[in-house]
Amino acid sequence: MPISVQNILSQNITLLYDSLDLGPAHIDRNRLREIAGENAMVMDTNEMIVAAQPTNAVIFQLGDRRIRISAQRPSKNMGEILLWLFAQDLNQLVARAKLIAYGFNFGVIAEMERESKATFAMLFLASRTDLERNLSGTVESVVPRIRFKRDSVRYDLILEPQQDKQFIANLNAHFERNALPPQNVLERDYKSEYREFVALLNRVLGG
Repeated sequence: MPISVQNILSQNITLLYDSLDLGPAHIDRNRLREIAGENAMVMDTNEMIVAAQPTNAVIFQLGDRRIRISAQRPSKNMGEILLWLFAQDLNQLVARAKLIAYGFNFGVIAEMERESKATFAMLFLASRTDLERNLSGTVESVVPRIRFKRDSVRYDLILEPQQDKQFIANLNAHFERNALPPQNVLERDYKSEYREFVALLNRVLGG
């Protein structure tokens, strides 16, 4: 029962620091505009800086000890939006801040060969009859959230059934590391984690 990804709904790279000073002495606003692109829109407050590309392809959010680099439109193929390039540039922009972790986030809408609500209940609900008796109601859908660790990387997987055979899957891969890898390695890892995400969906749901 192979899983077919229909669209990549969301993509994000998040950088986490021990602290992040947004003051002008620590973050060069002109350099931020250069990274975001000519005519970028920038909203600057004491608690958050938000910069959006003129094409609205990518948005940058700096605040709450984090830099979030997020794609603003769905895409069919991984790699159309080069988030890892912006991650490197923005990490250099705040070079005085101490990086403590970074993460990749993916959200997809996919389709399976069977009805998703029934399949999720069968896979993730040990005893539907007992649960419905205890609830005094009928289970309409099951939305599993699975947190697991592989080597040194922590993962958070959320599966949400939709209508008919469709479902939405979101994955966070969290790396507790104090430096970003070189650009080519970051790109390789980002794409590799996405491929593994799709393979994971097939292993968990497509058996």
